Amino acid sequence: MPAQVLQVVYELQQTGNLPHQIAPVLAERFGYPALPAMRLAHGWSQGDAAQAWNDRWPNELKTFKNFSYWETWFDGSSRGYAADLPTLHRLAQLYQCAVADLLAGYGEHRPDSPTSATGTGEPVQPATPPASTHQPARSPTGQHPSGRPLHCPHIVSRSDQAPRRGSRTCPHAGNPSTV
Repeated sequence: MPAQVLQVVYELQQTGNLPHQIAPVLAERFGYPALPAMRLAHGWSQGDAAQAWNDRWPNELKTFKNFSYWETWFDGSSRGYAADLPTLHRLAQLYQCAVADLLAGYGEHRPDSPTSATGTGEPVQPATPPASTHQPARSPTGQHPSGRPLHCPHIVSRSDQAPRRGSRTCPHAGNPSTV
């Protein structure tokens, strides 16, 4: 672990910060993705994390390489592979955090996200909605907005008549429909 990172972790731990509070600081200051930042917030190497995993779940042994694969996938490289949801759940238990903490910053597509396309972190003002050109699906005249007569019982409803049973072809969808 780089000495600068270790120094920041130590200082933050001394002021009472917990790993789930330290990890975002490491991500911001040093550019680490959330998953390795959480491991580093504990002061662990990948080997240390594997040992902690193996102590907790001895029937599912992991090595530093497993942690390396998960962390290199997360950084956007073509190496590694994604941890599945049960693995993320176990990692969250190991690191004493929420699963969401391990995925922070990944897949952020909201306009107000610092990693969004605007990258400003400022909310994007919604566009003014266009004037409505929606025409109601049910027409009291029995006419399609284009002027063609309607033969679809799903579109025209006449409350003064009891529904009729039978089969007709809906000219709008070209599918048989029950009348």
